[in-house]
Amino acid sequence: SGEPLVVSIGPGYPPAVVRAEVADSLGYLHIHFDQETDEGQLESPFECSEVLADDVVAMLGDKDQVSCSFQYAGLEWKSLVVSLGFGATIETATDVTGADRVMLRSPGLIRQL
Repeated sequence: SGEPLVVSIGPGYPPAVVRAEVADSLGYLHIHFDQETDEGQLESPFECSEVLADDVVAMLGDKDQVSCSFQYAGLEWKSLVVSLGFGATIETATDVTGADRVMLRSPGLIRQL
């Protein structure tokens, strides 16, 4: 038809939590995303309240002992490691992935890399 093909490319879907698991030591929570992230443009370690919903942060234990950092796994930044504090009450054994227990503060805060 002679008309140029116009293709609109927008931002992709933000990374989603696909699995969350407490380490065998019970001292850490590992949160895995479905794709590589931009780490929320945060410098690790950082306050977990920067990326996790208030309800989740409340289950992480003594706030003076809790911190978050992104972890490089293989060739990608696809997981968030939470150092749990004394009195943590978060459980991830409610289903196969535990992802239903972990909510982000804002789904668009952590973006695709």
